[in-house]
Amino acid sequence: MKRDFLKSIGVADDLIDKIMAENGDDIEREKKVAEKAKADLNETRQQLDKLQADYDTLKKNANDVSGVQSKLDELQKKYDTDTATLQAQLSARDYTDAISAAISGYDKGKGLHFSSKGAEKAFTVALKEKKLTLKDGALEGFEDFVKEQMESDPDSFSSNKPKPNFSKSIGAGSKPDTESDAVKQAREIGRQKAAARANTGSVFDYYAGGVYTPPAPTPTN
Repeated sequence: MKRDFLKSIGVADDLIDKIMAENGDDIEREKKVAEKAKADLNETRQQLDKLQADYDTLKKNANDVSGVQSKLDELQKKYDTDTATLQAQLSARDYTDAISAAISGYDKGKGLHFSSKGAEKAFTVALKEKKLTLKDGALEGFEDFVKEQMESDPDSFSSNKPKPNFSKSIGAGSKPDTESDAVKQAREIGRQKAAARANTGSVFDYYAGGVYTPPAPTPTN
């Protein structure tokens, strides 16, 4: 609003001064309001920019977390698999050691004896397949398993008793008599035949004009 306009419509000068002063205050007040609104707008824009930056950062970190989580899951799976494999190997080793201990400690430490290596291997395989409970290093039910195997396949086992020794008593400086009766009999027959041949030759020499010399007695053991 202009002073000339107010004056042209007959407004007194002192009133014009008041109107102009009030108008100036209004303009100044509105100007300050506008400036504050502008400042608020700038601040709001800055906040929005910051929010956008924070959102982009969070989004990026979220992607990274997803990748890290995937790697962690893969490592966890590998750890579980390797742990299970190692545990199985340790259990198999402990079971094998328990089998050896059970076989050697059978019958109050006399041991379990087999008729052949093949029989022992078959027994061990069957025992592994049985999967007896292993407790404190010992196989529960081993005695019953042995009994079942002896009943089903007795030829796979040999007696724990030592084999009898039929050798004769020998004196000092003599060799042990390890020959069987059949060998001794065959050897004696051979000696007798040799003596007969010698006698036959001597008699022939006598009738041919030679001198008959009886053979020396055949030594016997």
